[in-house]
Amino acid sequence: MTPRTGRRRCFSSEEALNVSDQEWKLKSQAEMIQNLEKQIAGRDEEVAQLNKQLEMKDDELDLLHGKLWLQETAEVPTENVFQKKIDMWSAQEANTKYCDVKRCPTDDYIDTEFIEENEWESLKEENRMLKAAAETKIGPEFFGEIMHLKDEFGSLSKVCERYEELLRIYSKQIGVPFTPIRNAKKIYEQ
Repeated sequence: MTPRTGRRRCFSSEEALNVSDQEWKLKSQAEMIQNLEKQIAGRDEEVAQLNKQLEMKDDELDLLHGKLWLQETAEVPTENVFQKKIDMWSAQEANTKYCDVKRCPTDDYIDTEFIEENEWESLKEENRMLKAAAETKIGPEFFGEIMHLKDEFGSLSKVCERYEELLRIYSKQIGVPFTPIRNAKKIYEQ
């Protein structure tokens, strides 16, 4: 018999049990999904906290290795941290005990920890030149001018070498022997 439209279909007791059993399964699965979503949200919070802790530890390691030095100098450090750094730097520079450093003036210290190895050589050379200038009463401008002339001479020497090379090429092309005016020995190498 076909059911009429507008009327409810009657279920048999087996079908009703089956439907109620499926509803119960759906409700239990929905509850399980809600519990799993709550657990996932809790785990997400834990992961976020662990990521924050990891970032803090990475920052500590970076500070130990000097990578955040620029950021640290851009911020205003607390007086205690600032004073400890000055004491440490001055102790390194003066090769004195930690307690002796507190009596030293704080303006004369540089951050020796962050100077690269190749900078040490140039600083040593500059220091030697400044000491020689102080002894001979010649100012640092004089040595600056000498270094400028030395660099300029080096660049002009390279230009001359390039012109000589081009002259050799052109003289070979036209069949004329080339004799350079300058010595065959390089005067200045940079």
